[in-house]
Amino acid sequence: MNLSELIVDLRVELNMPSATGRFSNNNIAQLMNRAKDLIARRIISHDQRYLETSKLIDFVADTREYDMPAELYQGRISYVERLNADGTVLRRCDPIVFQERERWETSNSGLPQAGQVYYIRDRKLGFVPTPTSALTSAVRVYGPQFPPDMVWAALPSGWTTGATTVVMPVATHADMKAGRPDSRLDYYKNCVLRMVTGTNTGSEKTISAYAPSTRTLTFPALTATAADEYVLLTTLPEDKYREAIKAYAAMKIAYAQGDWAAFKAAQSIWQSEVPPVAGGDLDDDIKPRHFDQPEYILPPVDGME
Repeated sequence: MNLSELIVDLRVELNMPSATGRFSNNNIAQLMNRAKDLIARRIISHDQRYLETSKLIDFVADTREYDMPAELYQGRISYVERLNADGTVLRRCDPIVFQERERWETSNSGLPQAGQVYYIRDRKLGFVPTPTSALTSAVRVYGPQFPPDMVWAALPSGWTTGATTVVMPVATHADMKAGRPDSRLDYYKNCVLRMVTGTNTGSEKTISAYAPSTRTLTFPALTATAADEYVLLTTLPEDKYREAIKAYAAMKIAYAQGDWAAFKAAQSIWQSEVPPVAGGDLDDDIKPRHFDQPEYILPPVDGME
């Protein structure tokens, strides 16, 4: 979703033209990103594969446990695939409970392939039988990835057209129109950077890496000019939850202002889109997955193509 458009639209609807009044663009961005979080949690609770991602793990010789991929929301796993050396799928690994690891290790130690089954221990992922040799891209882990926060910023002075990196401004810098850079490695990886001003408005680049220590985004060569503005899009469907996100921000602003009529109007829109009980758009569109089946029974109608 385009944070700049969301904020501009909301300011027009609420007749709040100033970005430096009681509610700054950063304040509104925080509310909108909070709404995004609530929507994502509801989607994942219905079907965690709707926002699914995957991560490859390399086997290290004589090493059983590996860090849980940081991209996975709350360490949730949909399934794990054991891969051949050429990247093809050898088999789907079965989950076991942590207490069964030694029994499986002993009874399956003679198997030719390590990592036939897996278990979870806190933020660790264990594979049994224990790998006895190194193997690159040995397993692929699938699970839900929480949508990153939306950001609206400007390219810095000195930007060179065709560059493949940009340093995000800090939250207090004038180039940061709304939002703030995250502190987690590759937090914005696979997000889309979209130009929203300048001669190449609408141009999009997929982010391949993010270094939080320097706030640096990496992407294919981008044609743009210093001070041109860009947004980082969240991975929720672009238009589906637009009104819900604006309604949540409007609801919180109205509450802070003591405008109960505006609060009730915004609350009605929010609850119709993200209901606290069954019913409404999310429940109609995101069908609970039947966990005894390998695929969706009813995919979302706006399905993340």
